[in-house]
Amino acid sequence: MDNDMTLDLSFFAKMGDGDKCFNDGDSADKTPIFAASIIKRNIKGGEKQAVGMFWFAGFNATNQPLNYLLSLFGTFASHNSWPNTQDLEMTEWEITTSSGAGGAAEGACIGEGPFDDVGTNPPSVVKIVVVSHADAHP
Repeated sequence: MDNDMTLDLSFFAKMGDGDKCFNDGDSADKTPIFAASIIKRNIKGGEKQAVGMFWFAGFNATNQPLNYLLSLFGTFASHNSWPNTQDLEMTEWEITTSSGAGGAAEGACIGEGPFDDVGTNPPSVVKIVVVSHADAHP
């Protein structure tokens, strides 16, 4: 994600009909985000999971407009001090349609999986660098 709140969806554009649903990242235009959130979630065993959620507009496979939610799951550099400035290492993803998709949800480019599907060594991850408000304004 760039500082101007856009997503590079080239990873997802290469899957299935993704090139019809998402900006492939090859053009100068990135996909604008209209909402974003990062939260800490408890998971089994008392562990903490970082969850990043990004809402953006796209299309279904038949070129009908549709809103999507990209969720990224991973870990905090230090969950005990969240929220603060730190790196989040996201290892898994899920794309769903956001509410109100109606008939356009048919043919939507949805799915889930790990970022290391391609078998890279070390595994591929997405890093999100979070800067707290206190650190952003010295």
